[in-house]
Amino acid sequence: MSDPGLAYITPEARARIEIDRMLAEAGWAVQDHSRANLSAARGVAVREFILRPPHGRADHLLFVDASVLEINGRAAVVRPDNVLFEGGAGETVRRKLLQTRDVHTLLRLPTGIFSAQGVKANVLFFDRRPASETPWTRDLWVYDLRTNMHLTLKQNPLSPEHLRDFVEDLEAALAEFAAIAESLAPQDAAEPAQ
Repeated sequence: MSDPGLAYITPEARARIEIDRMLAEAGWAVQDHSRANLSAARGVAVREFILRPPHGRADHLLFVDASVLEINGRAAVVRPDNVLFEGGAGETVRRKLLQTRDVHTLLRLPTGIFSAQGVKANVLFFDRRPASETPWTRDLWVYDLRTNMHLTLKQNPLSPEHLRDFVEDLEAALAEFAAIAESLAPQDAAEPAQ
């Protein structure tokens, strides 16, 4: 971002501009919540989407074919540490998340790469499930990209190369989980003798 007009905006605002740019480059139609048109494209990213209380706002809510994630759909979301580890509003969000999501992977991000410096964020990968009184998540794979990783928004930004090992490990883990699930599935009745 070499635009001199951006020199006076906050690091968080700069990060949001960068996220908008990355979403647009990936093919998402990025729109403000006040003027959102979910039919504008197959994938629409709505900025500052207002959620029901007490959840506040989502930086970006992604819609595919004008709908949010369907049951058994897969997605990922960036959340600050407080949603994972603290009480209060974070605990409320966490409980709701676990009632309707099977969170299978947690990627701990280096501090400050998506918003203001010092903010610790994580990417939660999950499958959507029907609402349940008991949490869906039974096993969680945690990948720590935070330890010994010193990234900044300007001098050393997060790049695809930083994520290469994580992506390879995640693909292998998902393939292994699929193989296990297949091996546990009921077998068809034996074929009749010929």
